[in-house]
Amino acid sequence: MTPAVQGFPTGRLASAQDLAECDYRLEILSGPLCGMYDPQGAGKVLFVVFAAIAEVEREFIHERILIGLETAAANGNHGARPPAIEGDKLAVALRRRAANVSVSAIALHLGVGRTRE
Repeated sequence: MTPAVQGFPTGRLASAQDLAECDYRLEILSGPLCGMYDPQGAGKVLFVVFAAIAEVEREFIHERILIGLETAAANGNHGARPPAIEGDKLAVALRRRAANVSVSAIALHLGVGRTRE
């Protein structure tokens, strides 16, 4: 997998060849690799290394997200929005709905928004 590059359509990944065709360059401003690199010649190796690092980092991010979701689920948090009403208000809403009162009238009476489900 190669890194995404600003200016390319969303979801399209850029290869060293794509970068060369668009005349993209990489400029490192400080450090031991300071200089200007293009995706051809010796600079191609640097682009490949950065692409590999980006892919590994993306995999780490994905793994951390999954661990976080599993931890949250184990703690009872499944990422859903809390219910607008519960308990007594829910019982009132269900009784009124069973009595053929409109959803809009029930929502107005309970002070909540009206949604379709």
